[in-house]
Amino acid sequence: MIRSEPTDFGKNTYKYMKAKKMSKKELMNRTGVSIWSLTQIINSKSNPSLPTAIRIAAALDVSLDDLCGLRRVAGDKQRQAWSDIAADLLADCREIYGGLQRMNNHARALKRCARKYRLIEEDEE
Repeated sequence: MIRSEPTDFGKNTYKYMKAKKMSKKELMNRTGVSIWSLTQIINSKSNPSLPTAIRIAAALDVSLDDLCGLRRVAGDKQRQAWSDIAADLLADCREIYGGLQRMNNHARALKRCARKYRLIEEDEE
C-alpha cells in the first residue's frame, strides 16, 4: 500500500535541488527542460508531464515517489513491482523518442533524394 501525503512536486523538487546544491541551470542542463518550465514547476504554477517528471527525478537521483510525496508502506514485492513499472515506462519513453528521431532522419534522407532527382524544388519544404 502506498500513502500519499499532501505534498507538492514543485516543493519537493526545490528541496532536493537545495540538498544537492543544484541550480536551476544545472537541472536544466541535466534534463533538457527549459528554465522557464522548471520555474513554473518549482513554483507550483504547473505540473510536469510524466516524461519530464522522470527526467527531473533521474537528474536529482531520487525516485518519483519522493518527488510526488508518496510514502511507501509496502513490502519488498510491491516495491519491486512499482520499480519495474517505472523502469518499463522509462524504457517505453526512450523507445518512442528513438523512433521519432529515426523517422526524422528518414524524412531528411527522402527530402535530399527528392531534391537530387528534382522531384521537389530546392526551396520547397
